[in-house]
Amino acid sequence: MRKTLKSIALSMLLVCGVACTDVTVHATQLASAESAVVDIEAYEVEEGALNAGEQITLNLKLKNNSEVTDAKNAVVTFESMDGALAPIYGDDNQIYVGTIPAGQTVNVMIEAVVNKQYKADATPLKCYFTYVSGASALNNTVVINIPTNVAGILQAESVVVAENATVGVNALVSVRCKNGGTTTITDAKLVVTGNVQEDNKEILLPAISEGKTIAEDYYVSFVESGIQNLQLELQYTDTKGNVCTIDCGEYKVNVTDKMAGTNYDAVVEQTEGTSAVVLKMILLGAAVCMIAGVTLGYLKKRR
Repeated sequence: MRKTLKSIALSMLLVCGVACTDVTVHATQLASAESAVVDIEAYEVEEGALNAGEQITLNLKLKNNSEVTDAKNAVVTFESMDGALAPIYGDDNQIYVGTIPAGQTVNVMIEAVVNKQYKADATPLKCYFTYVSGASALNNTVVINIPTNVAGILQAESVVVAENATVGVNALVSVRCKNGGTTTITDAKLVVTGNVQEDNKEILLPAISEGKTIAEDYYVSFVESGIQNLQLELQYTDTKGNVCTIDCGEYKVNVTDKMAGTNYDAVVEQTEGTSAVVLKMILLGAAVCMIAGVTLGYLKKRR
């Protein structure tokens, strides 16, 4: 009986051993600390607005958060979670991005059409990323929320101020700014703080349409001479009635007094060179000698 039980036990152990040799464990490959990680760093509505039946263009700023590994063959697939957005005719919902270098960003434009029945305040958009990191295929999903109405967002791109000026004479101030929102900004103004004429301290800018950039030249007139500080700001009111201020920096301008009028008597001082003085001395000496010779000859004749 004991021998029979031992035989059965050994047989079971043998069967288990054989079975174990045929088992394959499938484990999901995890991303390492050095793997590329692609996500959305920022996004904005580049053109259009979320109005029923309209077309919009989204600008996605994608970033590879790894500092050592490139994200290769990156593809982004977007999906409107509530059906508010659809690809435009002729396009699909996938965009090939290519390589995103380690630590770098790339911009991707998504063009979509708004559903004709759209009436919401915002719409969620799912962005699904696939890419190759080293020898591994990885993916990541990000959801962004696009508001229907975005207040005008004024951005100062560049400001140029003349380095030198004259009291009472117009000095150049050039401003380049962009409306990064989806509503027109109509009350933007340039606020100037410094020793300039009163009517130069607030300069109204033209209306700036959504997504548009303007570049304008203006002039200010200083009332004092010396090194003058000029503080510049952009101000506007958003759709909620809030006054927004953008600091455009402080500039130093060398301001001089007005030049004197031209109705004055000019005094010209002539300076003779050394050679001219020597020549005059030689001629003067020769003249003295001639006069002395004539005088001596005259005295001899009288004797």
